[in-house]
Amino acid sequence: YMGGDSIVRLLLFWSLLLPLGARFSIDAVRGRAAIAANSLLSGASVALLLQVGLIYWATGVPKDGDLWRTGQAVFYALHSYMATPFGEWMRGAPPALLRALSDSTLLVERFGPLLAFVPIYTPLFRLLAVALFWGFHIGLAAAMNIGLFPVFSMVAWLAFLPTELWERFRPSSAADVPVRRLLARAASIV
Repeated sequence: YMGGDSIVRLLLFWSLLLPLGARFSIDAVRGRAAIAANSLLSGASVALLLQVGLIYWATGVPKDGDLWRTGQAVFYALHSYMATPFGEWMRGAPPALLRALSDSTLLVERFGPLLAFVPIYTPLFRLLAVALFWGFHIGLAAAMNIGLFPVFSMVAWLAFLPTELWERFRPSSAADVPVRRLLARAASIV
């Protein structure tokens, strides 16, 4: 059992209550699903976003033991059986860097999700939050053998990408018909 299992279950649960089929389905690619609005505000969409934030707050707030207070948590984590070859190499990093990584882990988990809920310049802050957490999880995956947890966590942050970014990937004009046909062919194989 890994933490990624819980993240997948939560994402799938909230996905049941969202109109994902209107955009992210074979029916949508083939043009058989009604096009949904460009943005959606519902109880499920709010719950999904809050759930992602709560994952980090629930893990960041309890980290108040001696190892975290003294900045030695990353040092000890890298000396566990879960360290990757890169993590083993990182064991030799200067103590100040390992302390900075411990402190930044606390900051990212406790305060990073707040970036996604800033009410002004929301698209910019959400992009910053996604980039921050993707970098965080890439770093975790590089240093620790923790299964698919980083991948599932990165997928969870896709929900925060602004509408404007998603619109860039949506075929919407006659010039996009070849793209739609290509996607429909790929979908027919499935």
